Amino acid sequence: MRYQIGKHLIAFHMEALGILDRFTQWSKNQPEAGGVIMGKLIGNEIQIMRLSVPTPLDKASRYNFERHAYSAQIVIDYEFHNSNGEM
Repeated sequence: MRYQIGKHLIAFHMEALGILDRFTQWSKNQPEAGGVIMGKLIGNEIQIMRLSVPTPLDKASRYNFERHAYSAQIVIDYEFHNSNGEM
């Protein structure tokens, strides 16, 4: 899926779209969810390659989400290392 915003093109990889779909609030009982958006810039294209999922340490309610900084940093460091510094 691609979106043009000004001179930039934002491209979502299928894996990232699957995560978005998985954590969409489809009913009024579902809590907010959050994660880290990871990708890279290639020319004028922003490629959204990965999204993290909420961790058990995050706090979520119907109208609020607080990411646990330490667990989010672990995910970021892991993806950075495994992408050879590209993400």
